[in-house]
Amino acid sequence: MISEFFGGDMMLSEHSAYDQMARKNTAKITFTCPPEMKQELESIAESERRTVSNLVEGVMFDWLESKKASLSSAKVDK
Repeated sequence: MISEFFGGDMMLSEHSAYDQMARKNTAKITFTCPPEMKQELESIAESERRTVSNLVEGVMFDWLESKKASLSSAKVDK
């Protein structure tokens, strides 16, 4: 289920760096997904009173932060 990937409840206020970044210029990215995923994204976004775009942007921000941290720790381990 897609909500498991999102790690549960993620609220925008938890991401102060994200909040600051979101207020600056933005770029549009379009992607395709199965209809079931779209429905789940819409359901989660509605339950959090967010847009799907805002939800996915927050998820990607978290993923990028996690990826950068793991890449940094991999460099230190070498």
